[in-house]
Amino acid sequence: MWFDILKKKGTITPTAIKYINRVMADGEKRTLREILDEIWNIIESYNILSQVERMKLTDTKNPTPLTGKGVPTTMELKSYLVKNYSSGIFHNETGEELPKTTRRRNVTRKYYR
Repeated sequence: MWFDILKKKGTITPTAIKYINRVMADGEKRTLREILDEIWNIIESYNILSQVERMKLTDTKNPTPLTGKGVPTTMELKSYLVKNYSSGIFHNETGEELPKTTRRRNVTRKYYR
């Protein structure tokens, strides 16, 4: 039984994949934190809508507000992005991409398609 639980390590839900692909669709370079913030913004903007407006966006007759269930954890997000997206190291002040082999300070990793 517990072997099945250990095997599921690193899996990501289909809902989380939809959110990630929706955020990354514009091709902009983003950090993990920026991607998670955008996912939460999508959920909040959907929940602000009235019941009638939600019905126009979905196929269900009684759409409920979204919860945070589909939001991936940071580790799930990172493992999915490493497998499916490109990444690079960018200098925080200048914004230029740096080679991956140099020792760096004041940099962030950003993901893009």
